[in-house]
Amino acid sequence: MSVEGTSVSAGPGEGGGATPIQAPAGGGATGGVEGGSRGSSGLANLNDRKRVLVASMSPEDVVLCVDIDPEMSSEWAGAGPGGTASTRMRVVQAALRGFVRRKASFNPKHRFAVLALGDGVTVVRPLTSDVRTVFEAIDRLQPLQPPEASSSSVAEGGEDGDGGETPFDFSELLDCIAERFPPAKDPLSSVTERNRSSGGGGGGGGGGGGGGVRGAEAVVGAISQVRPVVRALVLYGRSFTCPVVPPTGAEKHGLLSHWRFFLDCLYFHRKPSDEGVICGEVFDSIATMETSGGGGLLGTAGRK
Repeated sequence: MSVEGTSVSAGPGEGGGATPIQAPAGGGATGGVEGGSRGSSGLANLNDRKRVLVASMSPEDVVLCVDIDPEMSSEWAGAGPGGTASTRMRVVQAALRGFVRRKASFNPKHRFAVLALGDGVTVVRPLTSDVRTVFEAIDRLQPLQPPEASSSSVAEGGEDGDGGETPFDFSELLDCIAERFPPAKDPLSSVTERNRSSGGGGGGGGGGGGGGVRGAEAVVGAISQVRPVVRALVLYGRSFTCPVVPPTGAEKHGLLSHWRFFLDCLYFHRKPSDEGVICGEVFDSIATMETSGGGGLLGTAGRK
């Protein structure tokens, strides 16, 4: 996965340490300006200019996508308060509460939705700017029990959290986001065409500079009136089965090609040395989901 040609993929973590990703300053899931600063040659492409402007000025619809596979009930030693043991799900819940609180403090117009990723996708909380209800939705998330342990789909999983792991289909997640939380249509095409027809799009001639300024002002004005950009934050936790990911190339999922859609993923997994763990293959599969908007992928291993 890459952001504007800069690699943001980091290999799966070992021994509980997160592997840092290389991403533009202020970008990633914290909601800063995606893409950072670039030279004038790098901004020659219109989509680059639009993406940087929109990401820096627009509020965000943040879709929190949390894996509830039984493995999320696995113990994570030293991750609890005071270095006590906790479960992977509790670590994720605490991190998400802190993320939502901080994100909302940056811009009260940010909205949040909560999705549960089990055998399929369940919308737990539709988009809202009410942080309290987002916290309640996060706290309701519980790992599924392994099939052999119980038929219940809402109870917390067993102590080990192993077994019963099924491949997750990321196409289903993208379909859900595209249907329930679609990015806004491009508001800038008409502005660009008007700017070109008035002579503002070219750099030559005595009036080119003034037209460019007017064009930039029109673009900023259009951005201020559009819906938020959409950022999906996926917290994934399956170590033994590769997910099903959308095809690349000409058959690429439409949402991944939308320049107003951002995809960030945090991958929690068992240590690579554990028997049956294929976290490297899982990581590589997720990394194929490049987006036009940008994003990042980070892997970390829990200590048991």
